[in-house]
Amino acid sequence: MDGVRAAFAEARTEWDTERDRMRQELEKAQTRAAQLASTTWSESAKFKNDIGTAAHELLRSLPASLQEQMNPYLGLSRQA
Repeated sequence: MDGVRAAFAEARTEWDTERDRMRQELEKAQTRAAQLASTTWSESAKFKNDIGTAAHELLRSLPASLQEQMNPYLGLSRQA
């Protein structure tokens, strides 16, 4: 009976060790995923800002009459 208990205790120790290792791996993966998500959102916001700036500069380079025609489509109000 002692052999069975010893085998069970050893198996339990191995299982606990593996469970703890897997938990650490999961925590690392979650941390990495959060870092990637943060980077992606940051880069996406920068990209959208860059596109918006370029579009604004392009609109400003158009003749005033074309700017006025484009404003309703871009959701812009008339600027004085």
